[in-house]
Amino acid sequence: MKNKSQLKSLFILTLVLLALMAIYKPAEARADDSVALAFTSQAGGIALYAAIENGFFEEEGLVVEPIKADLETFTNLLATGAVVGGELDYRLYHLVDKNVGATAGLYSGFLELLGTDPKSTPGAIKLVSENKGSGAAVAAARHLKGLGVDTVKDIVWLEAPLDELLEVLEKGDATLAARFEEKRKKGGHGEHGGGHGGASGHEHAPAHGHEHAPAHGGEQAHSGPNVVFSASASLPQEDPDTPSANPHAKHTSAHHFFASFVVLSWDFFDKDPAKAAAITRAWIRGASWVGEHKEEAQKLANEKGLWSGESEEINRYMWMPGVKHAKEHLEVYIYVWKERGILPADSDEKAIFEKLYIPALPDIN
Repeated sequence: MKNKSQLKSLFILTLVLLALMAIYKPAEARADDSVALAFTSQAGGIALYAAIENGFFEEEGLVVEPIKADLETFTNLLATGAVVGGELDYRLYHLVDKNVGATAGLYSGFLELLGTDPKSTPGAIKLVSENKGSGAAVAAARHLKGLGVDTVKDIVWLEAPLDELLEVLEKGDATLAARFEEKRKKGGHGEHGGGHGGASGHEHAPAHGHEHAPAHGGEQAHSGPNVVFSASASLPQEDPDTPSANPHAKHTSAHHFFASFVVLSWDFFDKDPAKAAAITRAWIRGASWVGEHKEEAQKLANEKGLWSGESEEINRYMWMPGVKHAKEHLEVYIYVWKERGILPADSDEKAIFEKLYIPALPDIN
């Protein structure tokens, strides 16, 4: 009987130990720490894979399943809870009433204006962009307002697919085209590596574009359509003999504008704000890593099937992820979306911002 009793006690102890192991086994093996995240752009995808492959999520105790999705798929995945969030661009305005919000910006695009100089354009400026609410269009509005252009009365806003913008210009259907530069220009910070994710103190123009830094001309030689404005070519030069603690201190959001945001479900954030912060923190680190390791990031993108061969998806962007400027840019997006009629004229900008911004992290840049 004694042996049976001992065996019974040992059996019970074993069950208890197994139960404890199930609870406290390594985070990477625990189902409750697994999250699915979607990405809608190749650049957003490489930042996500960079965070996964470099162990940034693992350090946060998370296992991430990456999912490539278009806007409709992403919206459906969020609605069903199949993903807790992901990465999205200016099309955030489609999600105003979807109980989701942005937590940080991942990478910035540089504004490029092509066509006829607005100062020499008689009558209204016919400006074409991929979307009237896109980052390039919003940055263009800020830049042109700085030149004294009334962006409501003096501009006819047109839309065309990105690869057809130049054709629209050539046909004369538009006088100006706004896009993010396909490749940042040499001479300014265009060739400066990104990845200043830990920098702070960018001096952006105030939100809503009521005040602007002086406009920079597009003096750069260019074959093809006339470059009216190139943000990266006109960024302030660095003096190599007097390195600045923050070489980007004089940037404005007319220079570069967040093209991508980390987006999470409000329900997920309310349920587990620590995990929401961890996801944001790891993804920011991934984006910063891409800017600092561009050749390695290109190889990783090929390995993961994001693209084959060389791509400008890495070189064209400023990889300076963060929170503070994402908030500022989101406020500007909302202001311009309302001004442009994308949001109703009676929209409460503050209320929409509170819907579309989730305070998962402090103001990190």
